[in-house]
Amino acid sequence: MIIESGSDSVFDYLLFQIDASDFRRIALSDTDLRHLPQLPPIHRDPFDRMLICQAIERGLTLVTPDPAIGKYPIRTLWL
Repeated sequence: MIIESGSDSVFDYLLFQIDASDFRRIALSDTDLRHLPQLPPIHRDPFDRMLICQAIERGLTLVTPDPAIGKYPIRTLWL
């Protein structure tokens, strides 16, 4: 299968793969974000910081190769 970068088919393919797996989409909540002011400035990427907040609040494991994220009080996994 060939998927053109930037096309709607890439988005559709990713959504199909998510739906076909055991992954769940989790919306960012106000409760998740309450951890944001207490996060030390180890990692400055705002998207990663939102994921870290969700992992703290919900007790989730974050799958990432980023060693900086592992410095926060969350479980990380990378194979």
